[in-house]
Amino acid sequence: MNLKRWLISLGALLSVALIFGFVFKPAASSKEQPSSFSGIVEQEEYQLSFKIGGRVGGLSVEEGQAVKQGDVIGYLEKGEWQNKVDQAQAAVALAEANVNKAVTGVGVVDKATAAKVEQAQAALKTAEAQVTALKNGVRPEQLKQLEAKVTATEKGYRHAEEMLGKMQQLFEAGAIPQTQKDETELALEKAKAEYEVAQKELEMARAGARQEDLDKATYQAEQARGALHEALSGKGQVQLSSDDIQIAKGQLAQAQATLEETLTYLSYTELRAPVDGIVVRKNVKAGEMVSEGFTAITLAQPDAKSVKFFVPENQLKGLQTGQQINLSVPAIEVQTSGIVESVNPAPQFAVQKATNHLNETDVRSFEVRVKITEHTEQILAGMTAVWQGDQPE
Repeated sequence: MNLKRWLISLGALLSVALIFGFVFKPAASSKEQPSSFSGIVEQEEYQLSFKIGGRVGGLSVEEGQAVKQGDVIGYLEKGEWQNKVDQAQAAVALAEANVNKAVTGVGVVDKATAAKVEQAQAALKTAEAQVTALKNGVRPEQLKQLEAKVTATEKGYRHAEEMLGKMQQLFEAGAIPQTQKDETELALEKAKAEYEVAQKELEMARAGARQEDLDKATYQAEQARGALHEALSGKGQVQLSSDDIQIAKGQLAQAQATLEETLTYLSYTELRAPVDGIVVRKNVKAGEMVSEGFTAITLAQPDAKSVKFFVPENQLKGLQTGQQINLSVPAIEVQTSGIVESVNPAPQFAVQKATNHLNETDVRSFEVRVKITEHTEQILAGMTAVWQGDQPE
């Protein structure tokens, strides 16, 4: 009976020992480190979208098709934007015409004003000379001069008439512009005025001065001064016309800016490949409405593949970006290499929980991204890659 009790007690002690050993297992057994890490192969992908919304005109690629950087792989219906471009181009053409018209108008006004000033100055000079002659009387040599002046101004007047006739014919034939014909008419008026003044001077010189003639000559001189003042004030119109040029140029610049903007928006109706790659997904079809920023096509770069590994913190020692490591892809039995691109400084999750009574701490993992540098054509996205045997110690 005592032996039976002793055996029962011994069994109870052994059970307690086994339970104690299982629950309070030494920390060293929980800290065994894995000899390899596995991760899923990823490839660089681009989510391509239109910069503006609209109706899809078509996609010019198929899934799995290779494209080159700059290729047009999709487009929106562009009728509305093309109409806006046409309108903007018409506005630019009109603004350019207005600038040319303003520049030409300044030239015409400037020449006409100069001719009027010159004509008024000549008329004033003649009128003042006539007043002086009437006051002083006419000497024989002055009479001869007046006769010669009449002859000369008559010839100038007849010549101006002939020139106007010729210019009229050329203008009607479309050989010269209106401005040139207008200049000839001004020249004729000036020559006629000089001839008539010379005639009057000669007549008065021969007849002798009378008080009423003197008064009349004085009045004509005053009129000539007024005409000169008016002609000089016409130069202000030239300045106003110059301001019109600046306004027209400003309108042209605004029209050109609008055209550039509409051309930019027209270019946004085309979706181009930003890099060489493979089309992996098409998310829209022709005729569908898409909004700005909606992913229309997903483009992948097959040569740009990487793997994310989650490495315990106690195995990161010595690991550096740029470090070369060995990888394997079991599915296709390929050995390859990679370069550590980055180590995420933020911990991801705990690979080992602490045992409080043994004063242990959690062991957390960190994301390590490795770029595959060899056999990228054979290795497909989604395959499992293994990093083994060369992790830093």
